[in-house]
Amino acid sequence: MTRLFQTLLALLNSRVDAALNAAGCADASSNVQPAARAEFGDYQANGVMTAAKFRRINPRALAQEVVERLDLTGIASKIEVAGPGFINITIASEYLAQRLMSALGRADLAVPPAARQRVVIDYSSPNLAKEMHVGHLRSTIIGDSMARVLRFVGHEVIPDSMPHYLGSYLYDLATLFMRFYEECPILKSEGVARASRLQLCSLTADTLRTGLRLLGIEVLEAM
Repeated sequence: MTRLFQTLLALLNSRVDAALNAAGCADASSNVQPAARAEFGDYQANGVMTAAKFRRINPRALAQEVVERLDLTGIASKIEVAGPGFINITIASEYLAQRLMSALGRADLAVPPAARQRVVIDYSSPNLAKEMHVGHLRSTIIGDSMARVLRFVGHEVIPDSMPHYLGSYLYDLATLFMRFYEECPILKSEGVARASRLQLCSLTADTLRTGLRLLGIEVLEAM
């Protein structure tokens, strides 16, 4: 079986390049690309047209010669010449299944390792001062997925979930609470007003404590 680290597109290009070389077009490029339409198979080799023009020969005849010399045994279920000189390639289902099963048996899923880079991903910036909804999760999920994929291929990922938004929110909350504390008596109030104001103090403290811990700041319970 071909090397798993070699992508299917790279494999097809190398095989068509070899067939072109055998047909006398040593400097030609196969230019294999995913097929634009399903009826054209899975991949289409477009380089024959350019090679035929350079050699001043019939492109369809050259395409037929390339197909005769093309070795995709066990890889393609169908190879045909289409139009003025395109080569349509349909990949065998058995080959795809074998390739996928081989990849699943590896920890790296046969993904080629990338040249290590440092990548900063800036994502997730919901306004915590407003009502949250499921839409706020969109950028978080997409950003975290990107970070996981980049780490998987070997990059150093620095995810920035924009903590300054949380810091700004906590600052605004503390400022508003101080204004409330100065303008509204708490311990001197009575009845329902006293109970509700004490509850507000407790909720504000819990929110500030949780927010500071999320930012990695040590919280002092008492001075």
